[in-house]
Formats: sequence, structure tokens, C-alpha cells
Amino acid sequence: MLLNIKFLHISAPSDKSLFWNWISSGNNIVISIVAMVILLLCVFLTIVTSQNNSLITKTSSLPAAVFIFLSGFRMLTPEMFAAVLIFLCLYRIMETVNEHAYREMDFLSAGTMVGLACLLTPNALYYIFIILISMFILRITNIRYIFLIILGFGLPMFFYAIALTVTGQLALFIPSLTPDYSFANIAITSLSSHGENTYYILYLAIAIIAILMTFPKIPSMTLSLREKYLIIIFSALIALASSFFTNNCTSFLLLSVPPMTFILSFFLSEIKPFWETLLSLLILMLPLFLFL
Repeated sequence: MLLNIKFLHISAPSDKSLFWNWISSGNNIVISIVAMVILLLCVFLTIVTSQNNSLITKTSSLPAAVFIFLSGFRMLTPEMFAAVLIFLCLYRIMETVNEHAYREMDFLSAGTMVGLACLLTPNALYYIFIILISMFILRITNIRYIFLIILGFGLPMFFYAIALTVTGQLALFIPSLTPDYSFANIAITSLSSHGENTYYILYLAIAIIAILMTFPKIPSMTLSLREKYLIIIFSALIALASSFFTNNCTSFLLLSVPPMTFILSFFLSEIKPFWETLLSLLILMLPLFLFL
């Protein structure tokens, strides 16, 4: 019953995301069906990304379970809707690693995915920097790729600006795309309840442990897998670091769920035998359900 209530709970309208305001104002039953579709899409993309990139080779279904637990079934939030686009962004970047031929369309598509995600939650803007960091990791020096990333990001923004102009709301363009950074506040002091404080601390502890345990394994990986995990780890680290400087740290934690899914899955997959992996997953994730 507890999970059902959380799954059907719709995040309050935001003064930032006009798209989310429109989505959350619809019929609750329809929105819940859409949320279920989003959950299934995320699970599908998690499995496909993991298998196609050999991120987790031992237990292919583990990343899907980790994603569901990390998200806490909070699918009716703009961050979880944006998770589909973030998975696609990471997938496009990893495709360039697989083919050892850095296709221009992959970076254009990745920029477009981030632009669309920003229409749902402007806090997803930091993934633009992840794409740029991936260029550094992949040793891409051609400046043309940077212009393609900006172009891809700018396409959704262009049509968004047109839509706002037509509806007479162009003045909301910049405010609705401004991330929730607040360097005056430490994140944990801005949380509204004891449950949120506990969730933040537990999630952060689990994330740090998983990253610290995964990092020493990177040098022994193949070159391509090493590059992929460096991109994934930087994605998670920037989101977790951002959560310290915002008045909406839960948003950044939820945005870190896609990369953290692969990191935690890798960490758990290294535990032998499989029943120990399953038990560790339940022990780590149960507190998140209790305090979400």
C-alpha cells in the first residue's frame, strides 16, 4: 500500500517546468498509466544499455532491479520522466565508444536528449557538461563536436521559445530553464522533513560506497569499458556534488539515479555468490523505501 501511494503521488506543480505543470494537471488515472509506461521504458533502457555495452555481464536483470529500488517508484516526478532521456543520452555517448568512430549524430542526439530533459526539469542541465567531459575522456579534440552538442541542445529550446511566444509567455523562458542552485544553503539544511534528511544521508552513503568500491576496478577493465565507467561515474559525482548546493537536493538525487544504477549494479555484481548480491541489494535499498 505504501508503494502504491508513492507511485500515484504526483509531484507538485513547479514554477520552473511549464511542461511538468501541463503534464501534472491531467487526469490522475491517465498520468498513472503514463508513469507505468515511463517505468517500463526506463527498465527496458537500463537492460539494453547494460547488455549492449557489457556494463554488467553476470546478472543482466540486476540493473533493472537496482533502478526500481533507487527510484523508489517515484515515477510521477519530472526527474523520472527525464530519466528516459538521460538513459538515451548516456546510450548515445556509449555507442561512440563501442564503434571507435565518433559519429557526429551521436553527439547531436545526446545534446538534444539533454535539451528535452531540461524542459521537464532544468536541473538536468548539468548533463551538458557530462557530454563535454566525455569528449575529454574519449580524447576528442575536434571543436565541431562542441557546436553539434550546442546545436542539439538548442533545437528543443528553439521550439520551446516559439511555443512561449505564441502563448504570450516568452518572459518565462529564462526563469523556467534556470537550475535550482543555491550556494547560500547546504542541501541538508533545506530539507523539509526528518524522512527527507534520512533519505538524503542514506542515498549519499550508498552512492559513495558504490563509487569507492567501483573505482579501484576501473584500471583492470578493457579500454572501452574503462571509458564508459569514467563517464558514468562523473555523471553521478556531479549530480551528488550539486545536491549540496541547492534548495531542491531530491531533484539532483533522482537525476543521479540513471548513472548510479550502473555503478551500484556493478558493485553488487562483484559480490559472490548471487544470493549475497540479492541480500546486499535488499539491505541497502530497504531504508530508501522506508524514508521516501
